[in-house]
Amino acid sequence: MSKPSNYLLRSAGSIQEETEEELLADNLREEVQIPVRINMPIHDEVNIVQSIPVQPNKFSGNIKADNWVRQFIRWKNLQKICDEQACNALPFYLEGAAKTWFEGLAEPIQSNFDQLTTALKDRFKNTYEDDDIFLAQLPTEKAVEFLDRLQIKANNQTIPEHLLLRIAKKGFQASLKSVIVQRDPKNHRRVKNSSNNC
Repeated sequence: MSKPSNYLLRSAGSIQEETEEELLADNLREEVQIPVRINMPIHDEVNIVQSIPVQPNKFSGNIKADNWVRQFIRWKNLQKICDEQACNALPFYLEGAAKTWFEGLAEPIQSNFDQLTTALKDRFKNTYEDDDIFLAQLPTEKAVEFLDRLQIKANNQTIPEHLLLRIAKKGFQASLKSVIVQRDPKNHRRVKNSSNNC
């Protein structure tokens, strides 16, 4: 005997409901559990800081050695390298007179980071200061930018105000030099104000 047509429809609906429930249960059983580690070091992780391409500038003796050594030490700490590795790396950041000086050092000094940095600072203590007398405004540089650059160089040195004024007046481009010298500014601030008005 045949069953009524609505029976088939109801049974089809119940099969679909069972199938959905079974599929959901199967999916829950098959879920992949992902282990989560919190604050646990992973040996295969790449140190993010070491992957940043930060390098110290090369040193040739034309800038203040104390500043360069501080920059090199910050780089050493950032890279998390030991003193021995820093001693081996340092000559690759030297050039010119500084490189020649390093090659002439005794091996015990070359391999001791503290002695090496102390010797570097002692050797190149004042060689950069004479260059400041010849400091000049660059062709594309504004007068205010030149004065700021001069002030930055003077901050780390004990340059008297009158000498700083002479260096500034001599260093201006010819077109500005005549105008500023005619105004005869008596201090660095007035030189800067005069150069702003040009």
